[in-house]
Amino acid sequence: MSDALGLHEQEELKSYHETIQNLIQNNHLNLGRTVYIGDTSYDVQSTNKSNVKSCVVTWGVQSAHELLQENPHYVVNESEELITIL
Repeated sequence: MSDALGLHEQEELKSYHETIQNLIQNNHLNLGRTVYIGDTSYDVQSTNKSNVKSCVVTWGVQSAHELLQENPHYVVNESEELITIL
Protein backbone atom coordinates (compact mmCIF):
# COMPACT_ATOMS: atom_id res chain seq x y z
CA MET A 1 0.00 0.00 0.00
CA SER A 2 1.30 3.44 -0.82
CA ASP A 3 -1.19 5.56 1.18
CA ALA A 4 -1.88 5.95 4.85
CA LEU A 5 -4.11 8.57 6.39
CA GLY A 6 -3.59 9.94 9.87
CA LEU A 7 -6.00 11.77 12.11
CA HIS A 8 -5.50 15.22 10.59
CA GLU A 9 -6.34 14.01 7.08
CA GLN A 10 -9.38 12.11 8.32
CA GLU A 11 -10.74 15.22 10.02
CA GLU A 12 -10.88 16.94 6.63
CA LEU A 13 -13.08 14.20 5.16
CA LYS A 14 -16.78 13.75 5.84
CA SER A 15 -16.34 10.33 7.43
CA TYR A 16 -13.95 7.48 8.09
CA HIS A 17 -16.08 5.48 5.68
CA GLU A 18 -15.10 7.89 2.92
CA THR A 19 -11.47 7.67 4.00
CA ILE A 20 -11.54 3.89 3.85
CA GLN A 21 -13.24 3.90 0.45
CA ASN A 22 -10.58 6.28 -0.90
CA LEU A 23 -7.76 4.02 0.34
CA ILE A 24 -9.39 0.96 -1.21
CA GLN A 25 -9.93 2.62 -4.57
CA ASN A 26 -6.61 4.48 -4.77
CA ASN A 27 -4.60 1.36 -3.95
CA HIS A 28 -6.77 -1.24 -5.74
CA LEU A 29 -7.00 -3.23 -2.50
CA ASN A 30 -8.44 -6.72 -2.33
CA LEU A 31 -11.12 -6.56 0.39
CA GLY A 32 -10.46 -10.19 1.30
CA ARG A 33 -6.89 -9.30 2.20
CA THR A 34 -7.52 -5.91 3.79
CA VAL A 35 -7.69 -5.26 7.54
CA TYR A 36 -8.32 -1.85 9.10
CA ILE A 37 -6.66 -1.42 12.49
CA GLY A 38 -8.29 1.08 14.81
CA ASP A 39 -9.00 1.93 18.42
CA THR A 40 -12.55 3.35 18.40
CA SER A 41 -16.07 2.08 17.93
CA TYR A 42 -16.37 4.49 15.02
CA ASP A 43 -13.49 2.71 13.28
CA VAL A 44 -15.39 -0.59 13.45
CA GLN A 45 -18.66 0.98 12.31
CA SER A 46 -16.90 2.56 9.33
CA THR A 47 -15.17 -0.64 8.28
CA ASN A 48 -18.47 -2.50 8.45
CA LYS A 49 -19.95 0.04 6.01
CA SER A 50 -16.97 -0.52 3.72
CA ASN A 51 -17.03 -4.34 3.93
CA VAL A 52 -13.51 -4.32 5.34
CA LYS A 53 -12.35 -6.56 8.20
CA SER A 54 -11.76 -4.63 11.42
CA CYS A 55 -9.08 -5.14 14.03
CA VAL A 56 -9.23 -3.15 17.25
CA VAL A 57 -6.39 -2.55 19.64
CA THR A 58 -7.33 -2.38 23.30
CA TRP A 59 -4.59 0.04 24.36
CA GLY A 60 -6.06 2.99 22.47
CA VAL A 61 -8.81 5.51 22.98
CA GLN A 62 -11.67 3.25 24.07
CA SER A 63 -11.93 0.33 26.48
CA ALA A 64 -12.06 -3.26 25.29
CA HIS A 65 -15.63 -3.51 26.57
CA GLU A 66 -16.75 -0.58 24.39
CA LEU A 67 -14.94 -1.97 21.34
CA LEU A 68 -16.37 -5.47 21.71
CA GLN A 69 -19.91 -4.08 21.53
CA GLU A 70 -19.25 -3.22 17.86
CA ASN A 71 -18.31 -6.83 16.99
CA PRO A 72 -14.89 -6.29 15.38
CA HIS A 73 -13.42 -9.17 13.39
CA TYR A 74 -10.25 -9.20 15.51
CA VAL A 75 -9.31 -7.90 18.97
CA VAL A 76 -5.66 -7.34 19.84
CA ASN A 77 -4.46 -6.79 23.40
CA GLU A 78 -0.72 -6.59 22.62
CA SER A 79 1.08 -5.39 19.51
CA GLU A 80 2.76 -8.78 19.03
CA GLU A 81 -0.65 -10.29 18.30
CA LEU A 82 -0.90 -8.26 15.09
CA ILE A 83 1.56 -10.64 13.43
CA THR A 84 -0.94 -13.51 13.59
CA ILE A 85 -3.64 -11.38 11.95
CA LEU A 86 -1.53 -9.77 9.26
